[in-house]
Amino acid sequence: MIGMCLEETNDCLDNLAEEISKWGVGIIAGAGLSMAVIGDSKEKTAKNWKQLFISVEKYFNNKYSDDFGVDVVSELEQGSTLPQIATKMCNKVSVLSGKPYDDSKNEIKQVIRSLVNWVPTTEQAKKYESLLKGINVKWVITTNYDEVLEAIFNEYGYPINPQEPFVAPKDMIPIYHIHGSRNSYQSMIVTHEDYVQLFRPGNYRENKLVTIMAETPVMILGYSLSDLNLLAGLDQSNNAFDSQSFSKALVTYNSKITKDYDVLQEKEFGCDKIETNSIEQFLTDLGVLVSKKIEAKAKLHEEEKQLYRDFDALIEEVEELNVQKNVTYYEYVQNNAKSLISDLNNAKSKDILRNPAESIKKLESTADDNKGSIRPIEFMAFNKSVMILMQFLRGSASLKSHFEDYNTLLKFIFTLIGNFDESWFTPLVMKTITRNLNFVLDYSKPAFGNSWSANKTWQNEAPGFKREHPDFWHEIYLQASIGIATGEGDMLVPLKEKFDEIDGDSVKD
Repeated sequence: MIGMCLEETNDCLDNLAEEISKWGVGIIAGAGLSMAVIGDSKEKTAKNWKQLFISVEKYFNNKYSDDFGVDVVSELEQGSTLPQIATKMCNKVSVLSGKPYDDSKNEIKQVIRSLVNWVPTTEQAKKYESLLKGINVKWVITTNYDEVLEAIFNEYGYPINPQEPFVAPKDMIPIYHIHGSRNSYQSMIVTHEDYVQLFRPGNYRENKLVTIMAETPVMILGYSLSDLNLLAGLDQSNNAFDSQSFSKALVTYNSKITKDYDVLQEKEFGCDKIETNSIEQFLTDLGVLVSKKIEAKAKLHEEEKQLYRDFDALIEEVEELNVQKNVTYYEYVQNNAKSLISDLNNAKSKDILRNPAESIKKLESTADDNKGSIRPIEFMAFNKSVMILMQFLRGSASLKSHFEDYNTLLKFIFTLIGNFDESWFTPLVMKTITRNLNFVLDYSKPAFGNSWSANKTWQNEAPGFKREHPDFWHEIYLQASIGIATGEGDMLVPLKEKFDEIDGDSVKD
């Protein structure tokens, strides 16, 4: 069955799947995930924390003939927290046994270790391994003491206890047992004082939690957000950056809903709330949606790469030429603008050279948006192509009486400015844009021996350039000003003067 996740794609889930398809996901796992994986078998039913402490209570009631005197349900009703109840249990065991408090605490931890010995069947472990791999899990933080996650991830899982650094070997998934794990019962965080010692303001664990939760989408599975430290980490991770943070989804089990899942309107601690009557089905559907997103991206990427096919051929031809001339690629392209005209006379990619501006505009669709940093998917190929076309046009304009070609070069530069963000260009290409713009503007005057058409284009387009692309305008102007001031670009005076004219007109307006 294909669940509602695919039939009625919700914006929340669609956005979550979109981010997971690109970045993977971090999982915060609570008892609900273990309970879903283990199932309802009487012999192996996993317990939540409250049920676990009730079992501890029963054990000590039996051991001390009902003289234990700590009623978990009653204590909770009176407002005590489970860590506070655990502290009370330790004190009670210490009194009844005559052992020191720390020894009594260790005894309780050993009891808990024995209680959380549930493991999934091989079939269930493989099923959930496939489901979690399908959403590209990057890390797991769990409050569970059990080793269900280790069974799921098998040799790819790397368990980490609270006192250990949150790092894992290459190609392994870190499983951070934030409350400790049964395989090292001394590490288990059980009592109130354990929690106080675990998270002190500004310590490694607190800072690490905030960092990793800010760096990827986060999905909280089978967890009720009762841990104050995790809540604080979630809140801080949502405000770690000025720009929009990654998605965070709280997925909880609710057997009463009739559909596979329900996305609630309200958020909780910055998390989208999703209720599901089957965590397994939810993960299945989410995995299918993520897979479709990945396939769509791969198809689009392949289509975009095809747009570079002719440009790649042009670059290859130019690279062969610079090898023949025994110079570097950029030395050849930058210093041999006129030679490019004859050298590329029989180029296989002549269609690009016939209309450089329209050809380069086609690459605008190849933007790869990486959370604010937009660059072409073929970054170096794009920049090499821009360099070749710009220098080719400059070479053409340098020929005698080719005044209209100055205008063509200027229009090409305006095409670059109007269609591509600064982040698309390498520093060298930005420098070349500045110098070629200066080259054009030096011959853009309404006077004999100049390009009248280029002058007209500049007068018409420059005000819009400054208004609509102020950062680009400022960068080019700054490069020219610095070059003039340092003597490294004293030939850039025409550009600065033309820019100053536009700036002066803007002030008058």
